[in-house]
Amino acid sequence: EIKVSGQQYLWRYQYPNGAVSFQEMVVPRDRTVTLKITSNDVVHSWWIPKLGGKFDAVPGLTNETWFKATETGTFEGQCAELCGANHAFMTAKVTVVEPDAYARWVENQKQLIKQGQAGAQKQKKRLQGAAGY
Repeated sequence: EIKVSGQQYLWRYQYPNGAVSFQEMVVPRDRTVTLKITSNDVVHSWWIPKLGGKFDAVPGLTNETWFKATETGTFEGQCAELCGANHAFMTAKVTVVEPDAYARWVENQKQLIKQGQAGAQKQKKRLQGAAGY
């Protein structure tokens, strides 16, 4: 299950293992992928034509759908609901990879999150020290 959140003007993908990506969703080939789609601001519509229909992303509501990609590759689409001045730039991409490549991608994303958290903690300690806390 992947949580898809639209916001002006990007897509955020949150994976069940803690990985997060923006603009590009990465999924394994030949696996059913369930999506829970919502919006953080205005109505959007997630649409990747080669992977099925378009699905509304509405603030305060979660829509659920699924797809199963049987071939590897990159599939592109975009927000299909006029959502503001930069709507045309709200693109979406799904990259389908072999299952072993997906496992490596997930581990890499988790490491990036850990590195970011560690850096944030160091910065917090520096700032607290400078402020005399």
